[in-house]
Amino acid sequence: MFTTATVPPSPPTEPEPPRLTEAELLPPVAFELLEPPLPPPPPTDCANTPLDRSPRVLIAATVATLTAPPLPPRPPAPPMLNDAPTPLSAPDWFAGVLLLGNFCAADTVALPTVLPTKPV
Repeated sequence: MFTTATVPPSPPTEPEPPRLTEAELLPPVAFELLEPPLPPPPPTDCANTPLDRSPRVLIAATVATLTAPPLPPRPPAPPMLNDAPTPLSAPDWFAGVLLLGNFCAADTVALPTVLPTKPV
C-alpha cells in the first residue's frame, strides 16, 4: 500500500538585516578625550657635568653561559623482535620429527663391546 501526504508550504522567512562592515563595528574615536602632547624635556648638558656629580651607570651582564656535565652513556638498546632467530619452518620441523621417530623405532642399536678386565 502506497500513501501520499502533502504538506502545506512553509511561510516565507524574514529577510536578513544588512550586516555592518568592520569600519562600522569599531567604536568612533573620541578626539576630544585625547590629551595634548607633553612638552619636550629641558635640554641637559651631560658632557660638561663634573665626574663626581655624574650619575653612576651600572650595566648588568647580558650573556650567561651555562655548561652542563656530559650525559652518562646510554645502555644498549634491547634486542628487537626482527633480530630474533626465525623458528623452524614446517618442513624442517617435520623432517626432525621423522628422524627422531626413525631413531627410536630401530630394533637394534650397535653398542661397542666392552670386555671385562682382570683386577690388578
